[in-house]
Order: sequence, then C-alpha cells, then structure tokens
Amino acid sequence: VWHRAARQARFNGAVLLVTHGGAGGVARVVAERAGQYQAAGQLPVVLEPEGHGFHLRDGRPDAPCPPLSFAWPAQAGLLVTFLRTLGVARVEIHHHMGHGTRARELCQMLGVPYAVHVHDYAGICPRVTLVGPAGRYCGESGPAACQVCVSSLGSLVGETDVLRLRRDTACERDGAQRVVVPSADVATRLARYFPRIACRIEALEDDAPAQSLHRFATAVLTPPAPGLPPPTGRYRVVVAGGIGPEKGHGVLLAAARDARARDLALEFVVVGHTSDDAALLETGQVFITGPYAATEAIGLLRGSGGHIGFVP
Repeated sequence: VWHRAARQARFNGAVLLVTHGGAGGVARVVAERAGQYQAAGQLPVVLEPEGHGFHLRDGRPDAPCPPLSFAWPAQAGLLVTFLRTLGVARVEIHHHMGHGTRARELCQMLGVPYAVHVHDYAGICPRVTLVGPAGRYCGESGPAACQVCVSSLGSLVGETDVLRLRRDTACERDGAQRVVVPSADVATRLARYFPRIACRIEALEDDAPAQSLHRFATAVLTPPAPGLPPPTGRYRVVVAGGIGPEKGHGVLLAAARDARARDLALEFVVVGHTSDDAALLETGQVFITGPYAATEAIGLLRGSGGHIGFVP
C-alpha cells in the first residue's frame, strides 16, 4: 500500500520526521513540516516511539497508508530496508523522548544526513523544562544540583543520569548535518553545554503583527466568544495558553494572591487552562476559560475585555 501510494502520487523520495508522538507544539511543527514536504513533492513519513520499537505513520493529512510497527532491534533491518525502498533521503529529528538512542542508531544504519530541531531542553534536562523543585526556573546550577533535582522529581525522558543524557545529546547533535533552534536565546543557552556545536536560528513562525494593537482590538475579525465575564471595573490582565509551572503558573498564582491580600482592583483572565486551576480560582481574582480550539482563540482573546496581556 505504501509503495503503491508513493508511486501514484509521484513523490520524489521521502523524508522521515522523528518525534515523540504526543500533542502540543512539537506535533504542530511536525504536521506543518509534513505539509511543506508534501507540497514540495516528497512523501512525509512520521516515526514515533512504541514500546521498545517504532510506530511509523503516513504524515499526510489524509494519511491513506496504514500505520506500521517495528520492534527494535529485532526488526531494524526490515525497517531500514522499508525506508530505503520508500526513498528516504533525509531525516529530521524533532524529539528523542521515548526513543532513547534508537533514532540516532537508525540514522546511522540508514546512512542519510539528518537534522535536529530543538523544541525544548529535553537534551540537557531530564525534567525537560529547566524547572526545579520550587516550580521556578532552576538557574542551571550545575550537574550536581541537576542530579539532586532528578533524584527528587524523577525523569520525563527515560534517562536519570544527567551527564549521560548530555553525552548522548552531544553525540546526536555532533553527527547532525545541522542543529536548528527557534531563537538566539536557545542557541546561547545550548552553547554553554555544547560549545563545539553550532546552531542555526530559524524562528518557528513570523509573529510580527500585521496591524496595530488598536486596529486589531477594534477590527471585526471574529465575534467575541460567549460565556466570558462581563466588565467588573477592575483592571483586567489576560494570560493566554496552557499555563503549567514552566509557563509561569507560580508567578501568576503569586500575583493573584497578592492582588487579593492587598485588595487591588485587579483581576486575571486565563484564556486557556492551567496545571492547577483550583489554586488560582481559590484566590477569587482569576477566571479561566478552559481549553479551546485554535479557531476560538481570537474570539476568546477579543471577548476577554483585557486591558493588558501578560506572559508570566
């Protein structure tokens, strides 16, 4: 089925996109990359972890080809042969979570160039987000402090030895044709751990505003979503997204508690959800919309009646 579909669509080879198989920003980027490769005449193939092996799926939106499973290393040869037959000529590694060192081993067996796209700090931090036991940025205090943190909180990447994780990451990125990061800050931070590995900075999207804030606020883009709190006379601060510890939940909670303690004419609207809604709602200063679809975002933000946006 795979080979027949590739021939019928007249694809000029295939590209393998390695990812963690979860949702969120990485999945969105992988889907966008798959669309770009399809538009360029190449078959996008997505590789995700499955037990001690791989889950292979068609990266096209309609996904006409059925998913396949390959045990590793028992079916390594079969997987490599299959990918070569599809014409995989390049690999993009978007996340190693769940894969361990298998993705790098597969690239070596395929013998094709690969690029690493960095989306978070899973390559240096077993907790992924550089957030320590206090729920705030850890300060990157050194391997000993990192090991204490992991021993206390556990690992989210399957590796509990911080130094070994970083050695494996260095090997993966040292063998990459290029390492792509989304900002200069990420490049600077990673250079402290891997000074010999150069990073290419490529923003994930152009977020320059197409119009002024005033014009955006007054334009009839989409009607405001219903069910939002009416004006209360208090100064309203709007926070957008899924707000966990790494995205400032602790900061937001401290601000809401401070507003309550000092009886400030201040309130917060979270357009999205958080890792602990109950603690925020208990302050009496926070309204939370809950999760939303991408198409609802602008309507919710416009309808929130915010005076200012806040990225905690």
